[in-house]
Amino acid sequence: MWDKILFLDISAAPIYAIIWCATIYRKMTRGRSNQLYLWLTAVAFVTVISEIVAGLCMHSYPLSDERLAVVTFCEYIYFVARNATNMLYIFFVFSITESWFRLNRWWKKFLLALPYIGILLVLFFPLPGKPVFTVTAEAGYARGGGILIVYLLALIYLFFGTSYLLRIRKSIEKAIWLALFSLYALNVVGVVIQFFFPNLLVECYLTSMTLLFVVFFVQRPEKLVDNTTGLPGYSAFRERISRLYTMGQNVQVGIVSMINAGELRRYLGADAFFNLIYAIDEEIRTASKKERLSYNLYFENPGTFYYLLEDMNFDPVQMIPDIREKVRKKMEQMVERGAYPDIRTVTVDFPNEMKTPEELFDFGHIFARFASPDKIFTRCSVITSLKEYQVETHIDEILSRTTASRDLQVLFQPVWSVKDGCFASATARLKVHDEVFGDIHEKLLLRAAEERGVIIALGGYVMERVFSFVADDAFLKSGFKHVAVNLSPMECMQMNLTDQIWKLRERYRIKPRHIEFIIRESVYENVSHVFLDNIEKLAMQGYRITLGSFGKGYTDLRHMVSMPLSAVKIDKSIILASTGEKERALLRGSISMIRNIPLEVASKGADDPEMAQMLFDMGCELLEGDYYCRPLTLGELREGSLPAVPMQPGAL
Repeated sequence: MWDKILFLDISAAPIYAIIWCATIYRKMTRGRSNQLYLWLTAVAFVTVISEIVAGLCMHSYPLSDERLAVVTFCEYIYFVARNATNMLYIFFVFSITESWFRLNRWWKKFLLALPYIGILLVLFFPLPGKPVFTVTAEAGYARGGGILIVYLLALIYLFFGTSYLLRIRKSIEKAIWLALFSLYALNVVGVVIQFFFPNLLVECYLTSMTLLFVVFFVQRPEKLVDNTTGLPGYSAFRERISRLYTMGQNVQVGIVSMINAGELRRYLGADAFFNLIYAIDEEIRTASKKERLSYNLYFENPGTFYYLLEDMNFDPVQMIPDIREKVRKKMEQMVERGAYPDIRTVTVDFPNEMKTPEELFDFGHIFARFASPDKIFTRCSVITSLKEYQVETHIDEILSRTTASRDLQVLFQPVWSVKDGCFASATARLKVHDEVFGDIHEKLLLRAAEERGVIIALGGYVMERVFSFVADDAFLKSGFKHVAVNLSPMECMQMNLTDQIWKLRERYRIKPRHIEFIIRESVYENVSHVFLDNIEKLAMQGYRITLGSFGKGYTDLRHMVSMPLSAVKIDKSIILASTGEKERALLRGSISMIRNIPLEVASKGADDPEMAQMLFDMGCELLEGDYYCRPLTLGELREGSLPAVPMQPGAL
């Protein structure tokens, strides 16, 4: 029967080689689970090689002294490695199912290792007259009385492993559970066959097949590895957090977000940018190993790291300054080119500070907006306590409440015309008062609404209020030439945008020249044929088109001269930042360039006499801000609340 034994063993050996090659090629080598799996397959490979060598040596009898020594050595190696496989597999199951926290004490790991230690003692220090096996020159290999003790101790791993997998079967994917459980199921079959037919060694082959199932159904790089960098990916992070949550484990999550990652990649090129990513990855790993921390690191494009630390007593913040300095030294040439990574870092005690995985995932994508630009590190509690963050994370509830209570109000911000010396137009502003959070800032509300896909409904509400106002007697009384309404990027990309506007025009019987549509500068970065068609149709129908938020994005100047624009509105953040001579020179040059195209120049930010004077001196033709007039309700406009003659900036 020795040829059948060799056939099964030789069939198993290349399977392990395939497993190793596939695992390394797919870069599934980092992290505790992957490393345990590599050790597991290596030990199983040693098991099958020892059987092959022993089988070849016993092809004829009696055995020579050399072959006798080799067979004896191989049998010892077989029992050591074969039973180590059972122990390592238990540890692998705990790790891959995110249950490692259940082994957070050394004595728990020791208890799991006790059956294996017992097997080693029985193997090397057998009871009198009960060796595990014997090898003689005349008969070769034969079982001894101690083999039953080995089987009984190995059964502990079988019963413990199967019962544990049955216990957690609902917390992991069915395919993963079946792959993990198959080792125990098939090995029971193998042990039974081998017990009654000692020469039919099928265990190694069945073990190799079950470990191959793990490659197919558990170690899936398409879900676990980021394709661009080869680092553990965001899908793996989401999957692991979900498992940790199901298992009830506490973990520290450090999130490192490079908020200018997209710009850096375009400026530096892919190779240089990925070198930066690898440098950050290497320094985090080096610092963690130095502190002897058990951790996992994941990467999400374009530039966010998620650092999972199971040691709740260690504060990872103490590593941040050192890591940052070392990365900076490695990337000196990149910094000299003016490409400096803008990094924000936050730590989260999960699930104490973030109650659900979904809440943590959302937080990881938006926290950088609320983190102070003067600090590279912020604690989770600092951000979650901010009103702006609470509003953004509860925007669905806020919109639902305000819609039901009709606290959604459209105000009109008068715009002063320097040329005409009067309020020539107004811009629609959205005001929301929530019973829980109070007044909600318009910019925060619109940004959150865009991210949640409710901006279309919100924009439609504002647009209808604008058309209604233009059809009202208050519009004629105000003396406005037109009223402006902002179009979000999502609205600009609607196929039926012009049809919706046509219906409003017909309903309220207004003239297109009384409506101005403000297109945000960010829309120009992703110009599509739908956007172009919408803007051209609106312009041809007589609506006024203005480019808004100028200076905040990266508008291609060719679009400014090719699109049917009437005016350009400079973003308020650019006005507020113009505190130095260089900044003011840049602003002055931008205003001059726009006027020479020629287009009208409008500006927000004229909220005090100094800003109004500066914008007036630089040549802004349309000024918007509290210095001239605060936003007014429709009722106030009906009552004639517009200031009669504001103080001219030139007279200040």
